[in-house]
Amino acid sequence: MIKPAKIGRPAAVQVLRAGDEHDAAVAEFFRATWDPRATAESVRRSRCSAAAANPVRPGEEPPSFIFLQDDRVLGYVGTIPIRVWSGSEERPAHWIKGLMVLPEFRNGPIGFSLLKEAVRNLNCSMALAVLPVVVGLFERLGFSDLGTLPNLVRVLRPARVFGQVNLAEIGFSGLPRWIGRAVALSQRMGLASAAGICAGALSRARIALHAGFPRSLAVDRTLPQPSEMDALWLRARKTFPASLVRDGRYLNWRYPHPESGPYRFVTVREGRETVSLAVVRRPRPNGDPRLRGIAVATISEWIFPLDRPQSGLAALAGAERIARDFGADALLCSASHPRALSLLRRRHYLKAPANVHLLVREPAGDRSLPNMSAGWWITRGDSDADEVF
Repeated sequence: MIKPAKIGRPAAVQVLRAGDEHDAAVAEFFRATWDPRATAESVRRSRCSAAAANPVRPGEEPPSFIFLQDDRVLGYVGTIPIRVWSGSEERPAHWIKGLMVLPEFRNGPIGFSLLKEAVRNLNCSMALAVLPVVVGLFERLGFSDLGTLPNLVRVLRPARVFGQVNLAEIGFSGLPRWIGRAVALSQRMGLASAAGICAGALSRARIALHAGFPRSLAVDRTLPQPSEMDALWLRARKTFPASLVRDGRYLNWRYPHPESGPYRFVTVREGRETVSLAVVRRPRPNGDPRLRGIAVATISEWIFPLDRPQSGLAALAGAERIARDFGADALLCSASHPRALSLLRRRHYLKAPANVHLLVREPAGDRSLPNMSAGWWITRGDSDADEVF
């Protein structure tokens, strides 16, 4: 319930786009929800930085929306500017991200009011959501739920993973039944590490047989030039039914690459041509508690022309090497397109539980975008969804 106004004075309630005049109130909200060190000045700097780095309209601040009661922010939602490839043209759009309401005001109208105001001000918009109640809010506002993004995991250090985690308990599938039974038995007998070593050897043999790539493809960790990224995107988009625009401007903005940062690039070249790339995010120091200390790296980005699958396999191999260097025990990849899922299975990625829904809202009368997630090229890094692990 929204806090009632003092006797004799109605509550001043507004739902609107945040501006300079709201920096102090937004900072107070951030201190209560995300960042205890937030100040009006840090909010202002963040807005200016976001405007300067805007990959769609440089200099324009990405819109965010607030629910105000008596000049106090009770709820907030932000956006990420993007461009969308529809299969025939590029168009501006926004991810809607970061919906948050103060705990004492949840289960009321604030979240819906914020999303409604955001939708009213935006054109094409997209979201990734997990909680059913949030998915329902988006659907009430005209978003289509295109389904969940498949999650697949490559176990890089089987001896450690099988010794620490019961894969069946947390919903993993894809192992041959006899291997799953052997792992469970070895855990009960205290021989899980040995079983993991055997499983790892079998996995490597299978990959060598079914997921290799020609020696003409050179895999390295050099950062491609923006022009190389642009050329790769223009080549790949011809094979994508729909996707975010993944050109050099977007990739350099979305995945900053200082040595101390969380991201590393994998670049695959054939001669002088860049034929695929991937971006790997290092594991978080404290990951999912269900994983009992298992470190999981993430493939945040993965681009290759769908008619050149061997270049996609080469990028995966490079990503796996980087994940090992990060100290990861496993590598997560979320991908929507069937071709991507096929290549992941060839490199012995196991199916993991899927709970992230892709939601899309087009302008009234426009239905040119695919209505199923399999018709999109979506990756874990889209909408900053790679922050979990």
